[in-house]
Amino acid sequence: MPTTTPRTSPTPATRTAPGERAPGRRPQGGPPLLAPVLAFAVLTVGYVVVNSSTPHPDASGKEVLTYARDNGSTIELGSLLLFAAATPLALLAAVLYRRLRALGITAPGSAITLVGGCWRPRR
Repeated sequence: MPTTTPRTSPTPATRTAPGERAPGRRPQGGPPLLAPVLAFAVLTVGYVVVNSSTPHPDASGKEVLTYARDNGSTIELGSLLLFAAATPLALLAAVLYRRLRALGITAPGSAITLVGGCWRPRR
């Protein structure tokens, strides 16, 4: 008569080093990097195209106020595009950080990658 005890997979006797894989485990890859890079690039280029007629920094205050009054919706659209570009940038930074850590890199480079992608000042 066959028994109905559940079978468990054998666990390794020793822990694996950060750069090594456990036998039979596939490393986690995460999402492809091309998708957030392209999304960030498209949204940023869209922002540049939408705001290409913005007055230069050496323009007079009157020119800037006139532009802001006449093109309020364009400024808002550009702001939305630039804000939307921050989301794929944060995702890219998190994926790159995780991949560097999965490779066993413990140097400050992986933390610099994370901070460079989604830096915000502490209050």
